[in-house]
Amino acid sequence: MTRLTRTALTLATALGLAGAATTARADHDDRGWDRDRRDPGVVTVPAPAYRVPVAPAPAYRPAPSWRIARWGGGRMHALREDYRRLERSRDRFYASWNGSPVWRDRFEAWYAGRRSELDGRFAELEHGREHDWR
Repeated sequence: MTRLTRTALTLATALGLAGAATTARADHDDRGWDRDRRDPGVVTVPAPAYRVPVAPAPAYRPAPSWRIARWGGGRMHALREDYRRLERSRDRFYASWNGSPVWRDRFEAWYAGRRSELDGRFAELEHGREHDWR
């Protein structure tokens, strides 16, 4: 055997063995990691989402007459109604206001006077009360 034949035969045998070795390692992936030693994948199922039902807001009911009588004969109730009426008049004014600063200043002066009058009445009623139940 010549030297060239022997080298060719050795090279062919080495390549054959190398090819056989890679196909025999089927439990390894392309990067050489062992597939058998990996942790098994954990399958999780998300918990079902429970929605809490939203309770509707209670409807507004005026206070019964016996309750108003207990609160100073309805004076506090009337005062709160006057505050609501004052705020509604302010909302109506600004809804229809044409942008004139004169009318705005005139209205704000009236509003401030009326509001201070209501605050004075509120302070008088609050001074004599021990508990604020509402």
